[in-house]
Amino acid sequence: MRYVEPGDVAWEMFEEALSPFRDDVEKYKKLSMPKEATLYCLGILKGIYAFDKDSKTQYKEWAVDAPGEYFAFILGDWRTLYKGKIPMVSMKGFLETNCPDWVEWSVKLLRSSSR
Repeated sequence: MRYVEPGDVAWEMFEEALSPFRDDVEKYKKLSMPKEATLYCLGILKGIYAFDKDSKTQYKEWAVDAPGEYFAFILGDWRTLYKGKIPMVSMKGFLETNCPDWVEWSVKLLRSSSR
């Protein structure tokens, strides 16, 4: 039996927990159901943010950057739902209401990815 760093395991667990939800986003995308995919993305973003802000689990301490990184991944998933101009105003409104501490860097990330 070999030793595995708790941080590595925590990252893997975080990824495994989000994987089914990301799969559902992809399923809706393939079925040309962007509204449903968008709602899934918004729910995932809200959940990640709540986990980062409210969770007291030691697991969170082992993967400190995981919530922010996966939040960025989901923003990227959401971005791919749109072929042209993304609905930045509605996403910014969602972020301001549900993820207020992460609005600024999220908007910057989305703007830089749309160039």
